[in-house]
Amino acid sequence: MMNGVIFLTSLVIGIAGPGLEHGIEVDFVKRAPSVIATCSYTGSGPVKNAEVLVYSPGEGDDEYQKGGTDVNGVFAFVPDAPGQWKIVVDDGHGHRKETAVTVTEEFFLSEETAQVPGEDAGTGKIGFTDLPLWLRAIWGLTLIFGIACLLYLLKVKKLIQSGNDRA
Repeated sequence: MMNGVIFLTSLVIGIAGPGLEHGIEVDFVKRAPSVIATCSYTGSGPVKNAEVLVYSPGEGDDEYQKGGTDVNGVFAFVPDAPGQWKIVVDDGHGHRKETAVTVTEEFFLSEETAQVPGEDAGTGKIGFTDLPLWLRAIWGLTLIFGIACLLYLLKVKKLIQSGNDRA
């Protein structure tokens, strides 16, 4: 009986032990305009699909951003103010990490923000006069050639019909 209890205890510790012995580590890379975080288990792989909450400095309990890590344990956010940003990572399986990253004024001045096209990108219309001169010339020659071919085709059709009428 005692051997059975020892066996079950060893089995439970063997199965649950690896889950209890590691936590979550978060490494940050600050590259304006975003902060990129990589989450991994201590001594193991990435924290996949974990819930992430980002709290801005001085905002209290209202989260600035809510999201999750990707399959590589990575998430990013774009801070809008300097200060201490609180990050909470929760894998939903008992592992939770609360950490912070400091964003300084220099972060916002360090690099020019890259402009990324939004939803309205590409909706502007380009007029004929916006095209380069060589492209407009090719377009004009193509138009003249097309009209000449059409007139020639009509003339040939008329000649064929008048030849059939004689026969």
